[in-house]
Amino acid sequence: MLHHVELWVADLGRAAPQWGWLLERLGCEPYQSWPAGRSWRTGETYVVVEQSSALCPDTAHDRHPHAGGTDHCAAYLENEDGFEVELVAGGM
Repeated sequence: MLHHVELWVADLGRAAPQWGWLLERLGCEPYQSWPAGRSWRTGETYVVVEQSSALCPDTAHDRHPHAGGTDHCAAYLENEDGFEVELVAGGM
């Protein structure tokens, strides 16, 4: 079982609303809030969006990642900082 995922972002004020809506649509509920971060959880699993200086600047992300093959479909979302999330559903 997945325990948690942490997303480090350059600007929390920008990133929290950009990723929060997606997490809530996926069934997560707002969980915790602190000056440098926010979290959402579903069951015992939680996702953290946290502002961090420990980022790699100018890192290019894969524009066409593998999405599980022909029997899967995928949606790709990218925020203003170029951070990408890939949502994949199987058995299509």
